[in-house]
Amino acid sequence: SVVDLTDSEAKFVLPNCFGARGFLEKFPPAVADTEKSIILGMTPAAREAQLVRDTAVVMWLLETALVLNNEETCPAAELK
Repeated sequence: SVVDLTDSEAKFVLPNCFGARGFLEKFPPAVADTEKSIILGMTPAAREAQLVRDTAVVMWLLETALVLNNEETCPAAELK
């Protein structure tokens, strides 16, 4: 599937975790109370469907990271 990110959508920048090792230990991931309410208010079927979509996105990001970190396309020597 294609994700269309237009300029009218709000942007979310991920924190710089590569340059700040231990970031997640210092700032553990948390779910905002409003998001928690939305999730808990969903029907089991809606929650399952959303979880499937979210899992697919995570897998897509992991696949992208694996491709970009491939030794042939991103030699470790260039990162040093």
